[in-house]
Amino acid sequence: MSATAISALARVAERRFQSFSDAADSVLDVIEAALPTGKIVLGELDPDDGSYRVIDVRGPQLEGITRGSELPWVQGQSNGSHGAGPGANGFGMLDPEFLRSLGVQSYLAVPLETSDGSTLGTLCAVGTQTGLFNQDHAELLTLGARLLTYEWESVKWRAALRRLEEQLRDPERTDKVTGLQNKPSFMTSVDREWQLSQRGTVLSWLLAVEVDDLAGVRQAYGSALAQLLLKDVAEVMRATVRRTDHLGRIGDASFAAVLVGCQGPEGASAFFARLQQALGKVVGGRPVEVKLTYGAQPLAGTTSAEQALELAETAIAARKTESAASP
Repeated sequence: MSATAISALARVAERRFQSFSDAADSVLDVIEAALPTGKIVLGELDPDDGSYRVIDVRGPQLEGITRGSELPWVQGQSNGSHGAGPGANGFGMLDPEFLRSLGVQSYLAVPLETSDGSTLGTLCAVGTQTGLFNQDHAELLTLGARLLTYEWESVKWRAALRRLEEQLRDPERTDKVTGLQNKPSFMTSVDREWQLSQRGTVLSWLLAVEVDDLAGVRQAYGSALAQLLLKDVAEVMRATVRRTDHLGRIGDASFAAVLVGCQGPEGASAFFARLQQALGKVVGGRPVEVKLTYGAQPLAGTTSAEQALELAETAIAARKTESAASP
């Protein structure tokens, strides 16, 4: 293994990432530089049905292997002449027939195994020439897989810890799925900011955000993925708001934030743009695209906190109607 690759992975290991997707970007960049002739594939394995979905890819284009695509996986299949990897211990591999149909002659893969022994997926390298990969490449993939597995668990543990801390502080005021304030608690915060806005003390805006077609996600992918997407949105909103802002889950598929000191509709729009950009990085590996719609309303000039929220939700409905009417 080259000293350059080792140093690059060491620098990646020292970083702290906000999401698994950010970590994957950095690790795959290092591996791509060390394996310039092969395609690197990071995939998630579903233990329930044995499906294999591509989270991210690097390297030369191969038809059928793109981000988000589902590839055929053979449980317990030996890797045979394609290379060393998880097949050697009975874990499985990408379907050899599928690989041959793409002209793949070299295949190398290592599993992403968590501390409890479960397998998240694999980190693979494939190439259309024979003898592309050697033991150094296998060790590089193994180190990369370990870094990714650690980061996946680390992100998950940090998020779980934050939710537990909030729930322990006041379980009656916390949404159990996301760890954010529930609607009654959030509206108490909105009411305090509304009263300040009536005195002209500070300008604040209420921004409501709705996850589009969450019911469709539940129907197509199940409630577990729907909850995961809600947690994703909550984590990104938590990272995007300032310490002086307030944040809560106000409905099955909706969230809201009080942006204290927000500078008009431009400030609310800029916040939503940052939110969407950050969310795109976090949910890039999910099997469904997450779309959000927002509505914003200044607290000043409304008759109550409840009316401010109602007007923000009305703005969401208006945006959806306008979007549906657009060609």
